[in-house]
Amino acid sequence: MSTEKIGEFYTNSNRYVKFWFLVIGLMFFFGCHNYMQELIMSLPGFNIGILLGYLEVLGVSICSFVERKVQGETMRKASWTSYAMLCLVLLISSATSNIALAYINYPTKVVFRSCKLIPTMLIAVSYNKKKVQWYEFLFGGFISIGMVLFAAADFQVYPNFNFIGEDSDEWMVIILR
Repeated sequence: MSTEKIGEFYTNSNRYVKFWFLVIGLMFFFGCHNYMQELIMSLPGFNIGILLGYLEVLGVSICSFVERKVQGETMRKASWTSYAMLCLVLLISSATSNIALAYINYPTKVVFRSCKLIPTMLIAVSYNKKKVQWYEFLFGGFISIGMVLFAAADFQVYPNFNFIGEDSDEWMVIILR
């Protein structure tokens, strides 16, 4: 099926078909990304998670550039400093996540990476001055407790995990993720 036919199918579909088309596509490509990421990190002798993080940021930057050119966007939306800061934060997040795979198994990494609820809520309240109800923090606390219980069960199943770590760098990786 050519890209033109896919585009025509998408354009002529109703909103529910578009929604499921995008959901299935997102899940498929997200699964491919994570599968390849775990394969790369499990290669014998590959212990440079920061390199994989750098390549991910480079890929995102190139795809963003291409998308903006295709859409005809020529004006920047933010300063170069903001773009550089965003790239740096994305690089650190991706690299520490990849490095953490050496110390935790993949499902635990996915659970912790996909649930950044408490920091997001705190930033929304402190930086964006958003009003958050008390019960939203309570539910966020329940989710955090559930993540800790999930990780504690994983520590029992995955005996190679060292909770303290062999040195302080390992402990920082666990804290960051």
